[in-house]
Amino acid sequence: MLFLYLLLYLEEAAREKSSFKGARAFGGSAPTLQSQMASPWLRISRASQLDAAQSDQNDISMLKEQLKKVFSMMPNHFFSTYEPELMALLHLCVWRFSIWADKPTPGNASKNLRYKNDGAFQVLLNTGKVKTGLEGPGLSKMQKVGFLLFTVGVPYCWARLQNVEHSESQDMLVKRIEKFYKVANLANFILFLNTGWYRTIIDRVLKARLVYQKPNVIQIATSELFNRKLVWDELSELLLIFLPMLKRACMWMRSKWGSATRATTEEGSCVVCTAKPITIPYIARPCGHLYCYYCLSSRCSAYRSFQCAYCNQEVTSMERFVGP
Repeated sequence: MLFLYLLLYLEEAAREKSSFKGARAFGGSAPTLQSQMASPWLRISRASQLDAAQSDQNDISMLKEQLKKVFSMMPNHFFSTYEPELMALLHLCVWRFSIWADKPTPGNASKNLRYKNDGAFQVLLNTGKVKTGLEGPGLSKMQKVGFLLFTVGVPYCWARLQNVEHSESQDMLVKRIEKFYKVANLANFILFLNTGWYRTIIDRVLKARLVYQKPNVIQIATSELFNRKLVWDELSELLLIFLPMLKRACMWMRSKWGSATRATTEEGSCVVCTAKPITIPYIARPCGHLYCYYCLSSRCSAYRSFQCAYCNQEVTSMERFVGP
């Protein structure tokens, strides 16, 4: 997917570069959308459409995190139990204030995109009034209701369906539906890359096409999302390299601290709290050193692989010390 984004951005950047060269050759200024068209049909940037979809997904993720914080004081299982309903309500709000209100979603608005009724556009095309390909009314009420059904109703029903026990035949049917959807989604994506029309299966079924909202706004292919993804990928790889080194450094410092503590701690006292006698003595296994119960249990719970402060050996279990 990352390589595909790179190809799209390179293609859009090359198209913009050639357009600017053509404008300079004729002594003109920076081209607008109308001056970039080589035919009455405007080619909408596929990279911009994908960027808009990614931006909308990021917005939904941010709103979901805010919802989790809102219900953080509720029981732990509350959000997971009612997550399908809460996400359906969230998507319903987005649909109500964007699609139903004849406004673009935040991601589409950031890329100067809007939905138009492609079926009504074909009727308009027969009248000979089409000049740029941007003409055409917005979505009809049926299309808006279709978006409500496919973006709110179907995902909610599918999420609830996953939590219901099924028979073996029903499980096979669900898996076949998933495979069919994945194949159809892949086929639609290939067609989208070829033509630039209908970003999703929903758009294709409803005949809702993304076009530029303001024709005279200059569209230049930006690589903001691509650069951001590259930065995060590099940071994640750096962390994967750095964290093992940090763990080694912590182990070395802990061993140094443990050796210094052994030299200054009296025999028969806890190395953590230096209590003597040890309060509820427990033995760390397999090394056999003594700790206070609280000191040992709290550290075993806090660290996935707690290492003994005496010998730097990993503690795998603990047991009560009953005396000699």
